[in-house]
Amino acid sequence: MKHTMDLILVIVAVFLLLFTAGMIWLYCATGAIPDTLCTCVFAVCGGECGIMGWIKTTKDRVRERKYEEEDREKYGPPPEGTSYGQNQDGGGAGESL
Repeated sequence: MKHTMDLILVIVAVFLLLFTAGMIWLYCATGAIPDTLCTCVFAVCGGECGIMGWIKTTKDRVRERKYEEEDREKYGPPPEGTSYGQNQDGGGAGESL
């Protein structure tokens, strides 16, 4: 599965929407909600999304390093003051203003 992280993010978003709707219904019915449960659910979902973001940035960094090593082998060292993956103005290759 190529888009596993995307699927997990969609599942987490749908779960949080349903959970929030359930807590609103519970509040309307009883006048209170389980505060500890709400805190734990949002902490776990936020932690999961944070870990997936860390995994994604780590994978991107490793891939960029691999491409940079391939460029060094193919073209030699980059010009002084720059590195592969940077524009002439020093910005990253994928940056836009």
